[in-house]
Amino acid sequence: MSPLPAYIVGCVVLGYWGCVVVKIFRAARKGKSVARVFVPRQSLEQGLWTLWIPTILCWIALPFVIPNQHTERRFWLAMIDLSAAPLLAELLRWLAAILAVVILSLSIYCWRYMGRSWRLGVDTSQKVLLTEGPFRWSRHPIYSLGLALMVCTVVAVPAPAMFAVAVAHFTLIHLKVRVEERFLLALHGDLYENYRRRTGRFVPRFRMVQRLEPARDP
Repeated sequence: MSPLPAYIVGCVVLGYWGCVVVKIFRAARKGKSVARVFVPRQSLEQGLWTLWIPTILCWIALPFVIPNQHTERRFWLAMIDLSAAPLLAELLRWLAAILAVVILSLSIYCWRYMGRSWRLGVDTSQKVLLTEGPFRWSRHPIYSLGLALMVCTVVAVPAPAMFAVAVAHFTLIHLKVRVEERFLLALHGDLYENYRRRTGRFVPRFRMVQRLEPARDP
């Protein structure tokens, strides 16, 4: 298998988290310390973050490391044998690489839309509830794109270690979202509850039900 799709996705992942680091320092320049922006305030989020950091580092490194593994001794770092359908496998890997670039572009758009409202974790001083723009389609558009980027990474770098990182990332995202939504529900009450009912967590909800007027007797 060609290593290029893996390298492309690796560069995209590196760029994705590089943008996050830039946003952290930009937020720090606007009057907040890097530690305040980078380290979550809540103890549960802090625990999740200690697990998330090594997960992210592995996510960044593996697309560059795994394609260079040519020995069966390192099972976790060896790409899965897809020789049964080599053309389809390569097509999917290249499509994943292209999609990863699109996802990065959409993530940058979401970050720009959030502006100063962007946070790494729950910020009790943040009172704004975003429901328009990308938040009209998903309650957590950036997390949705991050999960999609992880799927692209797994497709481009099909190795046991990458699958393990994906499982860890999906689990941590799910737990983090639950923490954030509990905070938002407590802060905004019915306003957030109504938003939650009409907007999907990660995937848009398309309501196809038409409202029919009751029939009238002649």
